[in-house]
Amino acid sequence: MTLRHVVPQPILEHYERGETRGTFQAATMFIDLSGFSSLSDELIQYGREGTEVLTDIINRTFDPIIHRVYEHGGFISTFAGDAFTAIFPLDRPDAIAHAIVAGFDIQDIMAAQRHLYTRLGTFSLAVKIGLDVGPVYWGILGRGDAHTYYYRGPAIDGAAHAEAHARAGHIIASARLWPHIQDHVHGRPVSDARDAYRILSHTFTVSPTPVHLSPLTEDQLRPFVPESILHLSIPAEFRNLCSTFISFQEPDTPDALDEFVTHVMALADIYGGYFNKIDFGDKGNVILLLFGAPISHENNVARAAEFLLALRDQERDIPWRAGVTFGTAYAGIVGGRARCEYTAIGDVVNLSSRLMTLADWGHILTDARVHRQVRNGYRFIPLGRRTVKGKRKPVLVYRLVARAAHRAPVTERRPIFGRERELAQLEAWITPLWADPGDGTRPVFVHITGDAGMGKTRLLQEVRARLEDTHPLQWLYCPADDILRQSLNPFAHALKQYFHQSADRSPEENRATFHRILESVIRRIPSGEPGDSVRAELERTASLLAAILDIHWPGSLYEQLEPQLRFENTLLALTNFIKALALARPLILEVDGGHLLDGDSRTLLVRLMGELAGWPVAVLVASRGATDLPGGDAVRWRELHLGPLDEEGVRAIAAAILGRDLTEDAGRFLLE
Repeated sequence: MTLRHVVPQPILEHYERGETRGTFQAATMFIDLSGFSSLSDELIQYGREGTEVLTDIINRTFDPIIHRVYEHGGFISTFAGDAFTAIFPLDRPDAIAHAIVAGFDIQDIMAAQRHLYTRLGTFSLAVKIGLDVGPVYWGILGRGDAHTYYYRGPAIDGAAHAEAHARAGHIIASARLWPHIQDHVHGRPVSDARDAYRILSHTFTVSPTPVHLSPLTEDQLRPFVPESILHLSIPAEFRNLCSTFISFQEPDTPDALDEFVTHVMALADIYGGYFNKIDFGDKGNVILLLFGAPISHENNVARAAEFLLALRDQERDIPWRAGVTFGTAYAGIVGGRARCEYTAIGDVVNLSSRLMTLADWGHILTDARVHRQVRNGYRFIPLGRRTVKGKRKPVLVYRLVARAAHRAPVTERRPIFGRERELAQLEAWITPLWADPGDGTRPVFVHITGDAGMGKTRLLQEVRARLEDTHPLQWLYCPADDILRQSLNPFAHALKQYFHQSADRSPEENRATFHRILESVIRRIPSGEPGDSVRAELERTASLLAAILDIHWPGSLYEQLEPQLRFENTLLALTNFIKALALARPLILEVDGGHLLDGDSRTLLVRLMGELAGWPVAVLVASRGATDLPGGDAVRWRELHLGPLDEEGVRAIAAAILGRDLTEDAGRFLLE
């Protein structure tokens, strides 16, 4: 398999020599092939056939243009959707002349393809070119097996600035470049700018030379390219993805920039995102990440949200802002044989960039589709409709604020249909929590299984509502994280809610809140045994509970223990905390997502089975599909499986929705 040239050759050479930053003089060219985003959005409707047509158009357009840049001694530094930057180092004789001639050659190539005829219709593209000359800075960022690179500087900014004054078919030179070429070109100042000149013709006589591309090895590319792109089996496709643009303020030093970008890359990897690129251009310092391409997950939008909230919590030194959108885009290899990259093109990508520029520093803006996808798990502030460049109508915009404090409570008691038997069984298992502690019915461990959509969540909501009507109880919601699956994450979530921890508060405020609530728990523990032992142990292990919430203090037990002893004592702390709550009122732990449990949470369940004999505690675990849970010696799981509703249940739901009973034929149709 031939490896694609997805990293500039100079960057690979610098990396092999151990060089991480430098500068050189160059002529620069910004090439904007306008029309690809709208073309992509138009071809989406044709599915695979649309992908094939768009890929063919990209190959027919990009490949000869990029090849001509390389024939004139230049190279492509950066792609930006349907635009890219070419650099012609001045250490080559006549580099400026080659850049000018390459620009006119590109115009000729595009003029010959003004109308692109395909089986799905005829399409038109246009090219605009900006040119400049001056210093270019390059750098390599990252650590280990995750690196990225950049090219920036006055010459690159100047080329983009010149292109901004161009119309379709125009070549614009900057005021800085003009003195170098004015004796060899015919041109005139751009009417709306004092620092730009339109080049109409030239007298340069330089010619292109054959391109010889050095073969690449996987070892060369691997520090910059993930395996999913290195061995990409499908070059391009239309796919649903979450486009995330981040703009950040300039760090004080190159090392601070490296630290920030390395952190972003590491977090993106943790949350399953693809760090597409870093760019320094007309939109400032920006990073583009994709969630859903090249690797897709079931919850791409939630992963993007979690990534951004984690970055906000952890990165406080460098101000940044973000725009996030969700939709279908063309994702794949863009470019030519001499140089290409994996990226995404389409309106969804453009909109995330626009939202980023609308955002205030420290804010995360999303579109309506992101909001619809994850509104139940996160808090948003609606900002109304905003005017966005490139959109004919104002766009609904939301600000992502935080994770939802807890699952939304059931505010309306709706009837439940077809689950009366399961409800009765679940209540029968749980109600002994309020009976004689010596009858052997406590604790209660129930495993509720069923495919997605079978009603596990609704069943637990109903049983909670019924029990709260008749019994004093405490209910802790422990959802398993389907993204990170970090150690003990379901119980960490429950602790965050119980101790009122919030990312909106300072670490000092969260710590004070933790201690205040813990003192309240300790005061409620009754005197005598087992209360005295529980109280003493809770005070001893308080720092272990706090550490789960990322709260620490000097000289604590947590800091004194070795890692293995920390884990053992953390299990003790959680077990003892559960006992402390249960001494006040019977406690029910709802673990949502047993099929997603991390290994440490499974270990804790076994520990609870062994430690809670006689305690008024119920552990209810809801799992999707067939899931095995760890068992204990003294306590066994009681299994409750939810299958499809029977005929009576289906008819009851339909009648409630329609307001009348179903006919025999209608009922039979629904069942089938």
